[in-house]
Amino acid sequence: MKKLFALLLAAVMMFAGAGGHCFAAAETTVSIWLDGEKIVFPDAQPILADARVLVPVRGFFEKIGVTVDWNPKSRMVIIKDDAREIMMEAGNRAVLNNGAVEYLDCSVLIKDNRAYIPIRYISENFGCKVQWDGKTRSVYVTRTSADASGDPDEASELPTVGDLESLYQLLKYNGYMADYLGFYNTSPGAWTGSKTPDIAAPEASVDYAADAPRPSKDQDHSGTNVQVEGVDEGDIIKTDGEYIYIAGGRQLTIINADPQDLRIVSAIPSKASISEVYIHKDRLVIICGYSRSTYKARDSREQFLLDELYMDKVIYSTNVKVYDISDRAKPVLLSDKDYEGIYVSSRMIDDDLYIVTNSPVKQLWYYFPENLAEMLAANDKKRFIDIFRQHPEEAEEALRLTGYRDSAEFFDGLRSLTESFVSPRTVDNITGETTEISLKDVYYFRDMVRPYYMMTIGLDLAGGREDVKVYLGHSGSMYASREHLYAAVSAYEYNVLKSRINGYPVYDYLTTVYRFGLDDSRIVYEAKGRVPGEILNQFSMDEYDGIFRIATTTRVAGTTANNVYTLDKDLKITGRLEGIAEGERIYSTRFAGDRIYMVTFRQVDPFFVIDASDPGKPAVLGYLKIPGFSTYMHILDRDHVLGFGYETEEISQWGF
Repeated sequence: MKKLFALLLAAVMMFAGAGGHCFAAAETTVSIWLDGEKIVFPDAQPILADARVLVPVRGFFEKIGVTVDWNPKSRMVIIKDDAREIMMEAGNRAVLNNGAVEYLDCSVLIKDNRAYIPIRYISENFGCKVQWDGKTRSVYVTRTSADASGDPDEASELPTVGDLESLYQLLKYNGYMADYLGFYNTSPGAWTGSKTPDIAAPEASVDYAADAPRPSKDQDHSGTNVQVEGVDEGDIIKTDGEYIYIAGGRQLTIINADPQDLRIVSAIPSKASISEVYIHKDRLVIICGYSRSTYKARDSREQFLLDELYMDKVIYSTNVKVYDISDRAKPVLLSDKDYEGIYVSSRMIDDDLYIVTNSPVKQLWYYFPENLAEMLAANDKKRFIDIFRQHPEEAEEALRLTGYRDSAEFFDGLRSLTESFVSPRTVDNITGETTEISLKDVYYFRDMVRPYYMMTIGLDLAGGREDVKVYLGHSGSMYASREHLYAAVSAYEYNVLKSRINGYPVYDYLTTVYRFGLDDSRIVYEAKGRVPGEILNQFSMDEYDGIFRIATTTRVAGTTANNVYTLDKDLKITGRLEGIAEGERIYSTRFAGDRIYMVTFRQVDPFFVIDASDPGKPAVLGYLKIPGFSTYMHILDRDHVLGFGYETEEISQWGF
């Protein structure tokens, strides 16, 4: 263990701070009334703490129609109905209210091994009116018809993280929820609260079931196999008819395609392996999806802190180079930039290139003891100084090692470095300029917090304009039409009926779809929608005549079923076809105008043809059962589909 870290660990572990606790006053009688009826608490009684009335976790809130669950391991309370979810941690003044961080002066109190929560805050958030009568020491709660809940992401604008403390709290509660969902065995696969988050594999490697664009009348060469006509996709081999562009490892080779003069015209070396390339007019784009660099400190003191405290200083980025290839023999580098995150997917529409990356958030508790992480996040300089004051020997040695004048300057330097270190960034490799995206400019989806940054990049290849946005979340599968980009992610949804039957919150699998508008290299969030089940990949989605279509597989009561949903411009479900091929799952899906082709499999391959001409009433036209299953479908014309896959042999129940 390095010396500075050992000093900080020793000092912090000997200091117990009081971060957002409530302190109960002397025992006083407090009465609780609901709709004119006095509530009787058979065991633990309501208490008055710091001028706030708190009631036991159980016994009252169920009466106003919400489900309450207490997790003694994480010391967390979850209060939930069908429209709102509040998460509260004992001793933490930050609460998560429908995905947004809010700060209270009094949160969960633990007294005599009982958990108490503030009655006013919870009741008002679930649509109740609360009044306090100081003379009788009574709280009057009245249920109202007004719905104080609702979907916070209905607004066109998303909230931003804002600061280091909100980032810390969002990810902390995310970790609790991941454990919680895992306990009830409902955790979506993409949800992670672990300390070693996985990097998503590039979308392009998942499936290639798309139509190869046919050459136009004035074009005598084929293009890349793409999902949507007019929306180009990257590849490792491209051609413009005159030249062939081949990406192999760390080199891009340009070859004269004339059969009478087949030769290498030029070669462009690359520091990292090339993932995909694009050709557009006289522009060549090279994307390296797994580029490595090291975080650079701003001065010697920061460098010392980095070396002592941060175990992993590597930044994984997607490198994008743009070349002018007017002269194929002498390509000219126009732009060379790193965008933090591993490459996920990209699309090119006319002159505009759209790219998505994912990167794990560098979470504070990876590097610091929990107490110190909380102090840095909350900017609690006073508490830090108090620790140093109580441990003068450790403080003196830490200041000697770092070169800071006093503990206040040390704290400021450490926090400034920490906020910079966890912020996503872009790097211009030509100018050497690094641009940090402030947490004030990082958006998040209230119902989908993941310990990742999703970066969207829009590049205008003709004008050089760049649009970069960052979201706290995981991109999942991506689909793009000429007007929109869709990100589909695994999520969960509270089930009211199951929760009331079981007596604890129950969640169902679903897929949340986020839609972004694409316009002149700009990427703008527009709407979100939800459908039951999980999708296979990007080819499970399609947009046609303003209607979004999606195919999913649901898992209920130990079996599976497959579904098709249609969603309107607001991403609200307008039509559904559910329960297709029960006991099987989707292996491939293709959309072709008002028809949908689907292959499911368990023992044989049912090939379904679905009529989607009426978005409100999709229906199965027919199906064909054949041995094996298709993982790739290629649409030849309206009456013919070519399937590639695996042939299987049906064996007895006890066969191996």
